[in-house]
Amino acid sequence: MLQLRENKYTMERLSRFISGSTGILPVIHRLEACATGFRGIMILAVTILAITSGKVYAQEPILASALIEKIREYDGKTVTFQGEAIGDLMHRRRGIWVNLLDGSGTALGVWLTPKQAQLIKTLGSYNYKGDVVQVTGVFNRACSEHQGEIDLHAASCRIVTPGEPIKHPVSLFRLQLALVVLLLAFLLIFIWKRYFKPKVEAKKF
Repeated sequence: MLQLRENKYTMERLSRFISGSTGILPVIHRLEACATGFRGIMILAVTILAITSGKVYAQEPILASALIEKIREYDGKTVTFQGEAIGDLMHRRRGIWVNLLDGSGTALGVWLTPKQAQLIKTLGSYNYKGDVVQVTGVFNRACSEHQGEIDLHAASCRIVTPGEPIKHPVSLFRLQLALVVLLLAFLLIFIWKRYFKPKVEAKKF
């Protein structure tokens, strides 16, 4: 009988220890909570890493020279190209052509929709720097729609940098040179009239 009481007392103490505030079950619950929190932190970290990686490895603009160099490799592929809009917008029945001049000094013909072309406000010329335009679309080595031309059909278009007027400063040296040439011209005319111009004698009646 005494042995049963001792066993019962031992079981009660063990039960209190397991379920008490400092027992095993609370510790297990805390560990589970920590694991859940850690799992949430890991998921958040992976999500941030994925977003950041997407930004780092986003498709960068490619140069026209690189497209030409590996023209067969890029044929039919979606690429991103960026350059200054130059010349004129050439309107056609189903779209609009624009030439984009990239950093390598090579221009590429880009086929735009009328809505995309409306984004371009300034075209490059002697007096203006054109809008810097970035387009993403399919590059064609020999476009079947445009008589086998090398072109890029834009699926998206955005303005990276708006165009602006180009200031042409007056060269002081050129101005001085022009004044010197003008003075020399007047001096030569004076010398010719004074010493070399034939004299016309008056007729006597």
